[in-house]
Amino acid sequence: MIADKRGQEETSGASRKTNGLDAADQTSLFDGKELGHWKKSDFYQAGRVFIKDGCLVLERSEWMTGVTWSGPLLRINYEIRFEAMRVEGNDFFCGLTFPVGKSSCTLILGGWHNRVSGLSTLDHKDASLNETTLETALENNRWYKVVLRVTPDKIQAALDGEWIDVYKDPVTDKGKQSKRGRMTLLRHREYGGFRTVPVPASAASLDDVERPAGYDDAMVTVWEDGRLLRDWTFAEIRARADAARL
Repeated sequence: MIADKRGQEETSGASRKTNGLDAADQTSLFDGKELGHWKKSDFYQAGRVFIKDGCLVLERSEWMTGVTWSGPLLRINYEIRFEAMRVEGNDFFCGLTFPVGKSSCTLILGGWHNRVSGLSTLDHKDASLNETTLETALENNRWYKVVLRVTPDKIQAALDGEWIDVYKDPVTDKGKQSKRGRMTLLRHREYGGFRTVPVPASAASLDDVERPAGYDDAMVTVWEDGRLLRDWTFAEIRARADAARL
């Protein structure tokens, strides 16, 4: 398992560049030899936790078996990459609970008798009841490559390279539906018009986004890594909004 920095985290050590990041920006969370900062979770009647052939094995139980990370923790702007396999059974084999700022969320793979994958605890709804529900039938004895990315504006997950974007589509108010995927905002340098464009999953930064002729990036970083980078008064924000409508 590996974690990268934008903040970000991984699970198998690697000395290569990944997503435009050097090895110095990556942290191995598991070396295949020792549990390290991983501690067995205190679940009722949990199975054994052990290392075999360089893999972290969570033994099947009638309830749950898991491990909890006790080391340094990133809460935003990070990416976790790992591989997971279900050896036997027909229910979820990955329930990765991860921080999102001051809150948390859980990535579920192969849950609800192997019918559902998605994100649980979104607006207090589990993965079978929210907009991230993905119908799946995951195989036993097969390794799946998983990538989880957490940024200030979204959570993304990829299973074997296929990205699953989180978006809002409230059944009670379709006017609050959000756009899918990672987006950025552009502004025409001459006419002042705005447009949103998708950011490819392969883009290491917004600089890699192809912009239509005449458009510049309109996004400004206000808060990053616990630091306030821009401090505007409400009057300044209102004046800028009014100017854009002229």
